[in-house]
Formats: sequence, C-alpha cells, structure tokens
Amino acid sequence: MTDLMEVHHSHHPAHKKKWNEYLLKFFMLFLAVTLGFLAENLREHLTERKKEKEYIESFVDDLRKDTTEIANTSKLLFKFIHHQDTLIDYLQHYQNNDSINKKCYKHFLRGGVNIELVNFNENTLPQLLNTGSLRLLGKQNIIDSMLAYNDLIKQVKTQGSYYKNEFDKAFDYSSNIFDFSFIHARLNENFTAQPLMRYDTVHFRLATAEPKVLQQYTAYLIMEEIYAQDI
Repeated sequence: MTDLMEVHHSHHPAHKKKWNEYLLKFFMLFLAVTLGFLAENLREHLTERKKEKEYIESFVDDLRKDTTEIANTSKLLFKFIHHQDTLIDYLQHYQNNDSINKKCYKHFLRGGVNIELVNFNENTLPQLLNTGSLRLLGKQNIIDSMLAYNDLIKQVKTQGSYYKNEFDKAFDYSSNIFDFSFIHARLNENFTAQPLMRYDTVHFRLATAEPKVLQQYTAYLIMEEIYAQDI
C-alpha cells in the first residue's frame, strides 16, 4: 500500500508540471500572435503616415507649380486682352487709312491669333481620388481643401473651354477682315511675325471695311474677353 502511494505521489508533480508547460506555451503563442498583430498594425500605420506625408508634399508641389502657371498665364491673357481692347476700339471707330490699318494688324497679331489656358499639374489629386487614398489623410480639413481645389480646377477648365470656343469663333471670322496672305508674306522663316512698324513703305489694308463685318468681329472679341476674364 505504501509503495502504491509513493508511486501515486511521484507522478502527481509531473502531471502538474505538464499542464504548466501547456499553459506557458499557450501564453507564449498568444503573446507572439498578439505582438505580431500589433507590429503589423504599427507597420501599416507608419506606412500610411509615410504615404500621407508623401501625398501632402506632392500636392504642395503641384500647388507651387500651379501658382506659377496661373501667374504666367494671367500675364499673357492680360496682354492679349490689352491688344484686343485696342483693336476693338480701332474697329469700332474705323478710319480707312494706312496708319490705322497698320495698327489693326499689329494688335490683331499680338492679341487675336493666340490662346493661353492654364495647364494644371494634376499629379496628386487624380491619384488620391482614383485609388481611394484620401482616407490616408488624417485631417478632414485637408481633405476638404483638396476636394475644393479639385472643384476649382473643374470650373476653370469649363470656363477655359468656353473661352476657347469664343476664341475659335473670333479667329475663324477674322479671315473676313484680315488678309492672311498678307500676314504670311511678313513672317520670318521660323514663322514669327516681323515687327509691322518696319514696313513704312508697305500699304496696309483690310480685306473689308464693311461696318457690319467689323461690328460682328468686335462682338466675337468682346465675348472672348468676357470668358477670358472669368478664367
């Protein structure tokens, strides 16, 4: 009986130790899984924060380029509008003489044959919108500002299309007034216009001096300016 009891007691500690090992292994496994999960979440969080920073930096760079582009385009548009305004004034009070005709050609070539539209640097916003990456940006006010800027770009592009449409109308109609063969003969080899004021011995003339034709052309120019100023 004593021997049996001794055998029984000798196995009991070993049995208890075995369950402790299971518990320890389970705890270590649980801890490893938990730490792995936390580490993965932390890594994903850090990755997202890194991407957020990259997106914001890229967007700021786009804004800098857009600011320069808008400033340069505005300067050119103001120059075009200045020459168009002067041309409109000459045509509305037209006098058929060589001096006035020369000035009409001058301001037409400088303000009536070119169009300038803002070319936005849309590198970051489309990527954020198309990939759903706006969620990576932590602050709602930043998201709201980006979306507002995206709406502004759409408005400017829409206005620009209206402006181009009016420009095309005016330019197409200008062939009724200005002699393009005369203009072509006075282009340099690189197709840039030579200064008209150098042609002191040239007799300048319009294709027509019909008041209704001049009035229609100035109406096109005025509409073009209205849309250009709203860009």
